[in-house]
Amino acid sequence: MRIQASRRGLVDALSLAMGVVPARTTKAILQNVRIRSIPAGLEVVATDLEVSLRLLVDEVEVMESGELVVSAARLHAVLRELGQDGVDLVVEGHTAHMSAGTDRVELLGSVGEEFPEVDAFGEGPELRVPGRDLRVLFRRTEYAAAREATRYALNGVLLDVADGRLRMVATDGKRLALAETPHERATGESVQALLPVRGVQQAGRLLTEVDEDVRLGVGKNQFKLKTRRAELCCQLVEGQFPRYADVLPRGDGTPVRLSRETFAALVRRAASLNTPEVQSVRLKLGQGRLVIASEVRDVGSTHAEMVVEYDGSPVELAFNPQFLLEFLKTVDEPVVDAYLTRSDAPGLFLGGPGYRYVIMPMSLA
Repeated sequence: MRIQASRRGLVDALSLAMGVVPARTTKAILQNVRIRSIPAGLEVVATDLEVSLRLLVDEVEVMESGELVVSAARLHAVLRELGQDGVDLVVEGHTAHMSAGTDRVELLGSVGEEFPEVDAFGEGPELRVPGRDLRVLFRRTEYAAAREATRYALNGVLLDVADGRLRMVATDGKRLALAETPHERATGESVQALLPVRGVQQAGRLLTEVDEDVRLGVGKNQFKLKTRRAELCCQLVEGQFPRYADVLPRGDGTPVRLSRETFAALVRRAASLNTPEVQSVRLKLGQGRLVIASEVRDVGSTHAEMVVEYDGSPVELAFNPQFLLEFLKTVDEPVVDAYLTRSDAPGLFLGGPGYRYVIMPMSLA
């Protein structure tokens, strides 16, 4: 293979591929990427056998076709440090010869036949969704998914398409995030699929600067996403996702209106005294004001208050501050509405149209 390519285009593609390449694996070949010339330019492929990514680099001139399987981390490091943007790449056998200006680099590759084949998007039922909408749904849910390996069915984000809307839901049993958007094509047969968190995170990276429609496909055990420059394929998570609709509070009672920025700042302040053993802040809500406090034995205490819109009954609750802050980071609205009814009842936070967050309270003792 012999090509001339944009260094920046290759670095950007490899940066995305590095999100899929496993840091540790018993199969060393998976720490490589496969680079192959195709009619549209250059194809970069990475996989860990559960999540696979295929990327197009079109800022390239192919003089001679071929392919290279090489360490993703080493190639990324080399290209990132080259002094010029234009790169000449020549592959002879399993060795890559790179030059940029006066810089010369030789990098040994691996046997291409050992690299796994990765499925292409293919034909079949699909859904088209604006990339910016999908990016928002991913960002507003993936943080709430369980990370413990023992809760396998919760180690994913539920894609739920039905009744004219596209919905994403994630929970770890202590909190639940639900985000949805209307979709006129989601009126046929309903679709549910449990997506792996790593796949959702990688999809979010792919969609960072994508404003065109994205193609989604769900098969028996795979989820696929396609943009103009990328294809992502994920193995679905096995197991039964909880009946989340049964635990969603209805939003009864009087809501409290909170300034998002002020609330987040005071929660961070109260959490600054927390320790690994104590992760809790108290919210004391009364008419027109909210007190946010924490007290940690042998450390100290904090007390701050903010003006709020509330004329309901007094209530006091305790929450994990990190759960609150992770939600607030994903809210774009300046004001958050919350339903805080009892010290032992879940709190419901509304982060804008179609965005609900439920969090279980902690003991006040």
